[in-house]
Amino acid sequence: MKRNLGWALICAGAVVFAGCGMGTSEPTTPQPGEPGTETGISLTFELGAVEDVEGMRFHIDTCDGEEVTTEDVAISELDLGAIEELGIEDDGAVQFADYFAVVEAGCYNVEIQPLDGDGEPVEFCSAAMAEGVEVEAGRTTEIIMVSQCGGDDFGGLDVLGVLNFEPTITMLTFDPSKIVGCGEVEVCVSAVDSDGDGIEFEWDQLAGPTPAVGPEVTTSTVDNGVSTECVEMTPGYTGAYTFEVVAYDLMEDADGTLVRVEDLVSESHEGFESRSSLKFPLYVSCEEPEDVLEEIEDE
Repeated sequence: MKRNLGWALICAGAVVFAGCGMGTSEPTTPQPGEPGTETGISLTFELGAVEDVEGMRFHIDTCDGEEVTTEDVAISELDLGAIEELGIEDDGAVQFADYFAVVEAGCYNVEIQPLDGDGEPVEFCSAAMAEGVEVEAGRTTEIIMVSQCGGDDFGGLDVLGVLNFEPTITMLTFDPSKIVGCGEVEVCVSAVDSDGDGIEFEWDQLAGPTPAVGPEVTTSTVDNGVSTECVEMTPGYTGAYTFEVVAYDLMEDADGTLVRVEDLVSESHEGFESRSSLKFPLYVSCEEPEDVLEEIEDE
């Protein structure tokens, strides 16, 4: 439906019209059957863009509370360009309902209610009421009524674009070496984040015998933007070990708690990652390989 209310109400802002220079005739003595001399009331309802409204219920009572008529009228589209007296400024057609009833001279209360396609009142449109409408003998009283309908509320959308860079692992060290006996070895990793975010490390073994001890985190430090974490382990068995260390990007959530960026974003972006990883080997040769192999098999 078209959205061109364009109200230029003739009667100084009045919502309900009652014969305000709208083509009404002077009172005359009614002659039955003579065109233009019946006593009547003409109701016009201008709707605007309310797509769920398909009809209008017109209800008329006398001012004493006696019901006169109730009738449902379908919404129509008419070109009102030539009817300037109605006080509707519109370049083309408008959606509205029009109802005419022949009634006795007197005082009337008029109510209109927008209806949906099932003939039920539309919830988001209020009924309009005009009380004390006077109808004189021999002339038609024209009124325009407006039913207020609630439209869809709009909200603001504020989008902040933020660039985030994943951490970068810059160094990995072994003490004493990546080739060792079955004794203790320390591995340290360092990483930086260009955004200045916190970093969380995670260690995992990918291949090789299960170490006798560890790996266990011994120190975690941050110095001049460089995050460093060290782990210690005792391999205990001859073999080729493969480990992986992952540096995760951290960010504060709504509660001010540091969490992984991946966890914050994953709800809206499945598969999102903000991390850096590095796989590294560890070669172990024990003094008594036969005993060690037996232990590995037993385990």
